[in-house]
Amino acid sequence: MIEKEVMNVQMEKFFFTWILDHPTQFYKVEPAFFKNDDIQFIYKIVRDEFLVSREKRTPSPQQIVAMIKLHDPEEKISNNVIKAILKND
Repeated sequence: MIEKEVMNVQMEKFFFTWILDHPTQFYKVEPAFFKNDDIQFIYKIVRDEFLVSREKRTPSPQQIVAMIKLHDPEEKISNNVIKAILKND
């Protein structure tokens, strides 16, 4: 992975976690905004769930992991990748 791609992934992680903290952005930001396949997949699951939920609360990291496991039965996305995406450093 070249340096530019690493920076883009880091920026996408930042935006993903920022949206989790500002969930009204789920209405504005489409999954296609994220170019990284793993982030896009996770974002789509979280966004879809948020948009249909009654409470309009962002799920906890544990809930996000459970939701991903339901939508990714082949476990293409490892727990380490999920944790890295949810952790904003």
